[in-house]
Amino acid sequence: MIVPAVFDAVQYSYSLPPAVGERVCWELAWNESMGRRWSALQPGWRVTTALRPADEDPVMMLGGRDMQERVAVQPSIASSGGLRVRYETADPVPLSLTMHGAVRVLATTNPRPGRRDALPPTPGFATFGEVTRLRLVSMLIDWELKREGWIGMEPVPGAEWIYELAEPPSTLHHYRPPGEDTAAVRNEVLLVDLAVPD
Repeated sequence: MIVPAVFDAVQYSYSLPPAVGERVCWELAWNESMGRRWSALQPGWRVTTALRPADEDPVMMLGGRDMQERVAVQPSIASSGGLRVRYETADPVPLSLTMHGAVRVLATTNPRPGRRDALPPTPGFATFGEVTRLRLVSMLIDWELKREGWIGMEPVPGAEWIYELAEPPSTLHHYRPPGEDTAAVRNEVLLVDLAVPD
């Protein structure tokens, strides 16, 4: 199966970006916000996975209807074939999860030279696959949209620029477009097609 994975600027600071044809071992993550934010990156991608609790303690996060309550969430592993994805959910953990949009690269086995704080994939969460395609995606992000009382970042629908790449860029850019009289910014991510066993 081909899994769209986002290699963002945070991951760029810790890990070397992959090349087409490279075999990789990554820790991936997904949540509903990522599915919504990255829905235009790989339209139609959807995978239903089995879901089970990970061997980790629950963590406290903000949640609830108004995102003001502290709620316990259980780290869980979503799996389908060779795909393993970190997902955090309230107890009891559902039996399945349907992901869409794209997953995010959380950790790799290829840290940048001198980067001693780069952590490898957590045992049990490692996905092994081959990089089959690279695309640079520039998204226009509006920082003024409000969701559940929070000021958040949301992509402006239809404002994505997507470029096919033969090799990964040396850096990703984040900038305010010239001449725009808004709070919107352009944010680049590397979109990777990752082939994993079915």
